[in-house]
Amino acid sequence: DDFVWKIGGNFCVSALYKLMNFSGRKYDGFMRMWSFKAVPAKVRIHMWTIMHNKLNTVKRLRLKGVHVTGGCVFCNDDDEDYMHLFLDCDFAFYVWTKCLVSLNICLDWSHFISDQFLFWNSTIITLPDTDMRHMFALLNFAYVWILWHERNSRKFKCKMKRPNSVIFRILNFVSLWSGKEEIRFVDTIGARVMDRARGSRA
Repeated sequence: DDFVWKIGGNFCVSALYKLMNFSGRKYDGFMRMWSFKAVPAKVRIHMWTIMHNKLNTVKRLRLKGVHVTGGCVFCNDDDEDYMHLFLDCDFAFYVWTKCLVSLNICLDWSHFISDQFLFWNSTIITLPDTDMRHMFALLNFAYVWILWHERNSRKFKCKMKRPNSVIFRILNFVSLWSGKEEIRFVDTIGARVMDRARGSRA
């Protein structure tokens, strides 16, 4: 008997990899991600790890059979996976919304929250101009990098920063990578805006 590749085209390892990881769908953003040369390679690799659900969160470690005590260091939720850590946690959501407002980026919350890590192919194209799309991409890199470091600092070193300090660090990285002057932190998110955003997450 012979093995026959019927998916389309000639068999190659990269085609099998895409099929196994993305069900055959093509995500151009995975390639575009590496084009942000101003972002350090370690930060881009970190984003790649998240997008492929390889980040060693509490939930992932438990699925591997590792005994892990505690959960989310920000809100004490026991089920810490990457979606909770970067999207659903109240601390993370507060930081994220403040960053968006500081960069003057407005998004459809319900659409965005559901697919943050596929923004390369979906959410990012809804932004009105090239500069805003670029800043939004840099924000994503800085956000997941700094939040993960803050998570580890709290978990392993028992050191914590206030939310606004975390936001300042994120915006400083965006400013550094974009080559723009220091970005002003806008601390003026009204309760009505926050309530509307939270309502769309329900």
